[in-house]
Amino acid sequence: AALQYLEAAFDQAVLAIAAVPEPDQPPLQERLRLLTQRAVALIGTLEIADSEGRGTAVSALIGKLETLLLILKESGDNPVEIADV
Repeated sequence: AALQYLEAAFDQAVLAIAAVPEPDQPPLQERLRLLTQRAVALIGTLEIADSEGRGTAVSALIGKLETLLLILKESGDNPVEIADV
């Protein structure tokens, strides 16, 4: 359940940043990038038994967050690309 809440929080953050006027987005995107990097690093240290597919859920979340990091780095601050994650 915690992974689902974490994923939902990142989804909500992306949508909230996309709703902010474009001139105000860069510092928010940078903060999201830093938080995403930290989350990936912390999640990567978890040792989770693969009962009920939890290992798969962790891998999927890490993949999604790594994709978000790539888009944040390469988007040129394009809010549409970031919101599409």
